[in-house]
Amino acid sequence: MDRFTRPRPAAIAAALALVVAATTGCGDDDLTGPGAPGTGRIDVWVLDSGSLSAPNDPLLFVTALTLRPDGTGRVHFRDDRVGGVHSVRAEYSLGEPFFSIGLVGLGLGKGDAVFPQLELRIDEISLELTKPDGTVCSFSRRESLPPGIAPAPLPELERFTGLAMPDPRTDLAVDGDALVFNSAAAVETFDFSAGAMGTPLSTALDRYVLSNADLITGGTGFWTVAPSTPQSITLRSIGRGLDLVGATVDVSLLQPTVSSIKAAAFSPSTGDIWIHGPEASAGHRMVVMAPPAGGRAILRLNETFDRPVSAMAFSPMGLWAVVSPAGQALYCVDPATLQVTASFALPTDETVVWYGLAVTDAGVLLLGADLAAGAGVLVVLDHP
Repeated sequence: MDRFTRPRPAAIAAALALVVAATTGCGDDDLTGPGAPGTGRIDVWVLDSGSLSAPNDPLLFVTALTLRPDGTGRVHFRDDRVGGVHSVRAEYSLGEPFFSIGLVGLGLGKGDAVFPQLELRIDEISLELTKPDGTVCSFSRRESLPPGIAPAPLPELERFTGLAMPDPRTDLAVDGDALVFNSAAAVETFDFSAGAMGTPLSTALDRYVLSNADLITGGTGFWTVAPSTPQSITLRSIGRGLDLVGATVDVSLLQPTVSSIKAAAFSPSTGDIWIHGPEASAGHRMVVMAPPAGGRAILRLNETFDRPVSAMAFSPMGLWAVVSPAGQALYCVDPATLQVTASFALPTDETVVWYGLAVTDAGVLLLGADLAAGAGVLVVLDHP
């Protein structure tokens, strides 16, 4: 999205700068409040009345704005499709009497990113935005964001750069000290203890890594998906030598089902496989299956979870997922209800798309593709 460049009238700029406070837990390391070097001051506006949804998504509702004097900030959302909270970088401009704001992030097209033009009224303690239909959204200035408005930050413990560039179809599996994922050229390994790429397992791209398979292979294998047509999608448990060591699960006969598998996770507590992907018509579904024991897989669940998901992993907290409401978000989902129980802030890298996720004793592992560097990046976040 092009930066908004219209100048701000002095009266409005002065009103925005009158009361300034720190914002906490917003998931953006350069929004750290007054006095932080190079950051400027931050105004926090919380929605009191009215309703303002994201462009092209009527179930992603604005709850607050954090605005800096340089025309940048964040828009905070409540995700009513699945129950999480999400924060997205934004750029804005004030040209009295109008307020223009757009979301900034990878994967956001102009139609998904730019709000309709809003009419503005502002003073020291209140901000009103009038939508094109004449309805008014009223915000009040706060000293900080109330609890639950923004996703919780997870401290970054380690970061590794220069990995092989992940393929968009991969997830991340953990096999001892080795992390396993796909690049465009191979099934790759990364030696976590050495902090360096290892020897590829295979250069044959007939399968894509999805998830660990602890109970099937004793912790030495992982589930993969064949990049075939929707009629023959299968999940397979593959050992380090890429030999078939476990069950094959064919999901093609389930109706309605996903048209392609975008993410999967193996539940160590139940032995079930959780699969997510788009439906053939519209929307997204979560399918849960028990691997076959000498017969056909048993269907446990086939329900709507209507957000794109690029990676999933289980921990004792529940089902973790990298989800795309607008940009990307990190949610923890209750397997019993498919509702988000906790929302966490992803690292704020502006050029990274996150494709892989694993939750281990070492922390929450995220594998991403750094589009600017042309290489993979692995980040380890602390447990909540």
